[in-house]
Amino acid sequence: MASDEEYFREVVVRLNQQQLELVDDCVDESGSGDREELLLRALREFHKEHSS
Repeated sequence: MASDEEYFREVVVRLNQQQLELVDDCVDESGSGDREELLLRALREFHKEHSS
């Protein structure tokens, strides 16, 4: 079976200014390193919960 890293080769996320501000707030509150780290963690958690 392929690892999580093999599934996530490239993801393009387009966010408007308000969404970017919300992501930045979440980064600050969660202690995540940056936007990319936060979004990758969210994608991994989503994948884990929804894959069978």
